[in-house]
Amino acid sequence: MTTINNSFRQIQTIERFIRNHKHKYQKPVLYNNQYISFKDIRSFSVSTRKENDTNNKKRESIIGAIVNNIVPVDYFTYSYRWLNLKTQLDSYIQTIYGKQPQNISCIHKAGRVNHYDFKLVDGEKKEFNIEFKFNTISREKAPQFVSPVNITEYLETNYIEFYYKNYLGNLLANYGFKQPPLETYLEEIQTPNPTSMLEAQAKYYRGCKNSSRYSGDTSDIEFYKKSKEIAKASIVDFISNSGLKLDVLSNYLVKTQGEKHYMLYKSGKLYYQKVDSRDYRLVSYMKEPRKQRYIATTDSGKKIKILLRWKNGNGIAFPAFQIS
Repeated sequence: MTTINNSFRQIQTIERFIRNHKHKYQKPVLYNNQYISFKDIRSFSVSTRKENDTNNKKRESIIGAIVNNIVPVDYFTYSYRWLNLKTQLDSYIQTIYGKQPQNISCIHKAGRVNHYDFKLVDGEKKEFNIEFKFNTISREKAPQFVSPVNITEYLETNYIEFYYKNYLGNLLANYGFKQPPLETYLEEIQTPNPTSMLEAQAKYYRGCKNSSRYSGDTSDIEFYKKSKEIAKASIVDFISNSGLKLDVLSNYLVKTQGEKHYMLYKSGKLYYQKVDSRDYRLVSYMKEPRKQRYIATTDSGKKIKILLRWKNGNGIAFPAFQIS
């Protein structure tokens, strides 16, 4: 009986310990301008396309918070997934530095200017520029590795002006929208929400079934379909008659990607990859207008797909390259 009582008391002690600490590991911490909570480890599960941007920002913050020792120790104590991610990060850092560095820190650098997600710096000031890719084990299998937005720099003729003069007017006029002045259009169109196209953009998303703004209105749906149709026709037409500034695009890729180290995550594991700079040096290209892309060959013999697309509404806002 004494043994049973002792066992019961031990169980009660364990349960009391868990109850007393439960509120600690559930308490969120503020890091990188957002709160990270115990349950946010779920962001490392595969999500829908709609949720992916939000989850990816959360993933990058979680990685930075672990490296910078912001995450409460209880997260690792009470969750195998948190502990596994920390273990994977420790292993990744040891791989990239060739040893376990002292005083390691993570500095977030995401944005168009930096072209990578964060920088790892150790106590000896040895730095590595890190690009994080989710749900892949190699850069080659990722949907894209870079998306230049100022596409006019890399094309022999100006696609934006071409689209404005040959396609935009017909699209807008048929639905009662006024075409903005060319100067205004050129200044604004390579942004997510150009002021001169906001009304058209709103109608576009009201016609898209996958958008939270979907209205079901026949006119909105027709406008959405027409915008996609015209955007595709314009890109096929443009690529058929215009080429790349190969040297300029090649220099951009080598400069922005050549010193980048990849942190790749899939199914609970992190993978390291450093790509040869010759993989970014373009030596020739061919056109595939029907697929809305150019195919470039690199100095190492690899193929790079350069897709011309619209990021924030087909034919509406933000034309850019998607390179993979």
